[in-house]
Amino acid sequence: KMAGASRDINLSFEAAEVGLRGAETFIESQADDSAFNATGGGLYAQGTSDDDIEPAPFGTTWDDDNSRVLSSAPAGVTSAPRYMIKKVGESGGEGSLNIGGYGETDLTQKSVIYRITGRGTGGNDTTQTVLRSHYARAY
Repeated sequence: KMAGASRDINLSFEAAEVGLRGAETFIESQADDSAFNATGGGLYAQGTSDDDIEPAPFGTTWDDDNSRVLSSAPAGVTSAPRYMIKKVGESGGEGSLNIGGYGETDLTQKSVIYRITGRGTGGNDTTQTVLRSHYARAY
């Protein structure tokens, strides 16, 4: 029984990581950050109004109103991973942001910073892992 539970949590962790990667792929597929001008369908605009704040990841039912679902799930996982993306802010143009590359980053470009929350389930939907990361994209 313990081995099954351990396998289930590992599957849910893998699925949550796939959800994070799916969100990063979505961000990279956008020509600009205009998809985040308004909140809806798992994308959350910058701001602190009630409409622009993501729901608590453990206190909500993850559905199409508050998150996006990937088209496929890793093998052995019951439900496809889901994710939410919140636009946190912008930086750049004035040379104030250097996320990585130690001098290789073009600081004249605007960088938009996002908070990604990914959720994955295991072999059953009662096992879940929620991961959060920050991701920056230069436009």
